[in-house]
Amino acid sequence: MIYKSIEEIPAKLFFKILETGEVSLLSTKKTKKNLSKIWEGILEQDLKLTGTKTQQKTLNVKKEIKKLNLHIKTVESSIYLLRQQDDQDIREILISLRYQFKDNLQEDLLKIENYVKDISVKIKSWEKKLPKQRETQQSKKTTFDQTVISYSIITELGFIDTNKITQSQFRALETTTKQKIATLNNGKKR
Repeated sequence: MIYKSIEEIPAKLFFKILETGEVSLLSTKKTKKNLSKIWEGILEQDLKLTGTKTQQKTLNVKKEIKKLNLHIKTVESSIYLLRQQDDQDIREILISLRYQFKDNLQEDLLKIENYVKDISVKIKSWEKKLPKQRETQQSKKTTFDQTVISYSIITELGFIDTNKITQSQFRALETTTKQKIATLNNGKKR
């Protein structure tokens, strides 16, 4: 089975993948499907529910960084191979990435290499735009189970199996809890 949406994925698994980046957990069997793309779709579904622009911006920056890192790896590998032996197929890879070749292969490779260094600088500047991850002590960290159970107490829903709650159910529970807390803070009772 491959989890493809927030209606299917257990919330506990969602947060584990979010924390570790281990997208292979989306599938219970080995697969050739692009799990990274499926994960991005799940993240976008979750962002629509949470509605936070900061998270969307962070996701977009991370996507761009991944694309650029892949670009750099491809170009660096191609340069390495071309320095060993000129190969038209490898040149075509670089041409498809919009690099040009003129008369002198070594000069062209040096120009491409310098351009890739500029991309690395761009990546570092984008990484600075990402929010800093909070450093928390393990003893102060609230577990997912504690969060779900406290939400269920606040909303008076009773016991919720934290191993079976899906991500969409978790987001609904989170929203309901926030509404209940807001209502209690305003002195109103439902």
